[in-house]
Amino acid sequence: MADCSCILCNELAEGLKNKLIKLTDKGSRGIRKASKERGESVDAKEGDYVHEKCRRDYCLKQNIDRAKRQSLSATPVIPRQLVHAVESTFRFDRNCFFCGTEVNFEYNRKKSQDAFRVTMLETKDSAFLNVFVFMLTAIMSGITKEELVTILDEKLEEKFQRKFDELKQLIDHKLAPLQKMVDEVMETAKFINAKYDDLVKEQKALKLALHTMEAKFYSVTKAHDDLEQYGRRECVEIRGIPVPSDPKSEDTNAVVKSVGDLMGISVTDNDISVSHQMPQSKRYKGKQRGPPAIIAKFTRRVTKDKFYGARSSLHNKSTLDLGFTVRNSIYISESLTENNRELLNDCLRAKKDLKFNFVWTRNGRIFMRHDKDSPAKLISTKDDLKSLYEDE
Repeated sequence: MADCSCILCNELAEGLKNKLIKLTDKGSRGIRKASKERGESVDAKEGDYVHEKCRRDYCLKQNIDRAKRQSLSATPVIPRQLVHAVESTFRFDRNCFFCGTEVNFEYNRKKSQDAFRVTMLETKDSAFLNVFVFMLTAIMSGITKEELVTILDEKLEEKFQRKFDELKQLIDHKLAPLQKMVDEVMETAKFINAKYDDLVKEQKALKLALHTMEAKFYSVTKAHDDLEQYGRRECVEIRGIPVPSDPKSEDTNAVVKSVGDLMGISVTDNDISVSHQMPQSKRYKGKQRGPPAIIAKFTRRVTKDKFYGARSSLHNKSTLDLGFTVRNSIYISESLTENNRELLNDCLRAKKDLKFNFVWTRNGRIFMRHDKDSPAKLISTKDDLKSLYEDE
């Protein structure tokens, strides 16, 4: 073991015996395979010794590839010497291009040929061969290096320009259908953009017309509502009056006069234009609580104002004071249109939300006030009510 050495680096085992390993059959076959790929002749056998690092580096694929490249680059290239030296004249139509031997094509026709004619047409795709032939011809013609460089530049520029033109034509030919498609898409896009612009203009005009119609509709609706409310200016509604067992026998005028007496207001039959029970509104159908209200229209507004103004005296009164057996509170309110009644209900909810103390109506108009010292606010639309929420 002391005299053993590595079969790859030939170093003795002295001082390195701990790094030497004994090859198995598989290990020896791996080294022989790597040696064959490297182009070497290392004859490793089972039982030989080798450094572990040497074996790893020698069999590594990257190192094998690197050794191949180094071997190729180190191989000397021996140029062929042309037989057609200065003392002889070289003819491309009779001499072999590689060895310069003169070929008798007439003689070779009678037997199997060992020489073949090669034209530039057959080698037109070999740019290197064309250039090489041209340079060889130029050198034999006595052209200087500078002249050769100039000619080559011109030839290469001409060839490249021709190839470039051919490539450009090919690309233009291939892209022509695509360009046509792109043009069609662009035309379609322009058409769609134009239509889109027209639609945007039409939409703006329709929105403006819609806003105008909405404003006119609101104006007409408000005018109609105001006119209806104006027709109710002499009317009041009395709520809480029990309905008799036979509704047809009820004398609503007598009920109005009795409520007036209860408030200390004298009301005669001549003061009442008409009175009757109110039918339930479609909007509030199924939501009404208590007996239906009685609506009374007075002949004069001053009588209605006195009757409506005295409603606070009913605070401690009930239907028992009118001779009914049922105890109901009595409420008097102005007769409002359905829109104004809905707005009044919204104001009552806002009173609770915004902590207002007073909500009331006068001549069909709705007012709100924080306290007795604050100014009254007229609520004509829901926008007025929305402004109150925003101010808070």
